[in-house]
Amino acid sequence: MQAQLKPAGVPHLVKVNLSIQLPQNAAGRGQLFLGGSRFGFGPRRANSFAGLVSGFQNAPHNYDVVGSLVLAHRTPSGTHPIHRQVVRSLNRVVIGGRRVAVTVVP
Repeated sequence: MQAQLKPAGVPHLVKVNLSIQLPQNAAGRGQLFLGGSRFGFGPRRANSFAGLVSGFQNAPHNYDVVGSLVLAHRTPSGTHPIHRQVVRSLNRVVIGGRRVAVTVVP
């Protein structure tokens, strides 16, 4: 996929290519998010203070474009969530983003 960003003070769009790999048999409905890392990305759960610090250190930065896909994959044994995230670093802070409903078909 390709995101087109409008940097502040720059008259042209900047294109950022992102690719999210899914399992071959993935199918279902979900949401795709493209945008800056300020939208809730970071450590989810930590079992210790060191784990919390490590989560923040490895989380996307303000200068990253994040592509995140959450998909409800249905199988005969039930629904299993698939979560994939890709991060692409830029040389500027990224603000804003969009969520899009998606359907992945086999």
